[in-house]
Amino acid sequence: RDTFVFSHTDAHDKVTDFSSSTDTLAFSATLFEASMSEVDRAIQDFVIARTTSTGTVISIDADGKGAGKAVEVAFLENVQNFNVADLHSKCQVDII
Repeated sequence: RDTFVFSHTDAHDKVTDFSSSTDTLAFSATLFEASMSEVDRAIQDFVIARTTSTGTVISIDADGKGAGKAVEVAFLENVQNFNVADLHSKCQVDII
């Protein structure tokens, strides 16, 4: 079981061994322009997953107001159909 921690948006990390059945993505609360409870309630507005043919791009929308303002922070290689809200409910997407 691995935890991948993201604390800044100036890097675009490539994760080659993420398992959606066991691993966790943890995002620092400092990445968001909202309270932890606001982010927690509407996680899919702040953490955005976009599936590509080779994996999933994870982006952060600091204010939660639209994907157009999101910044890419990670690429999960060979991960398809990543559902932020579903994994958040299983404590596999976390705000720290």
